Amino acid sequence: MARAFSGAEKLLMISSNEIGPRRVAQHRTIINAAKTASVKCLAYTSPLHADTNPVPLAVLHRETEALIRASGIPFVLLRNGWYSENYTTNATAGATRGKLLGSGGKRVHLLCCAR
Repeated sequence: MARAFSGAEKLLMISSNEIGPRRVAQHRTIINAAKTASVKCLAYTSPLHADTNPVPLAVLHRETEALIRASGIPFVLLRNGWYSENYTTNATAGATRGKLLGSGGKRVHLLCCAR
């Protein structure tokens, strides 16, 4: 992987869809390769509040963020909010009710209102 990154100044690392310890191992491989290739900036997609979020998936992101920090590579954490595909499990009920709700902190946001 280091050879693949050779000459790259910036690297966008999109989190693996693997869940569990393999995810962190995959991320570690990429981070180590980026360091070996002397990448100048690593950007990583991580969830909102990854540093404090107790959700198990966020814990995996937190581990990756720690690896990035320890690597010494300058970095940017892109803490994305939920994408619309995360709401597809409720799409049928949302279509029936005419609205699809999503949690946004202390507020609930109306995401869709189509019949």
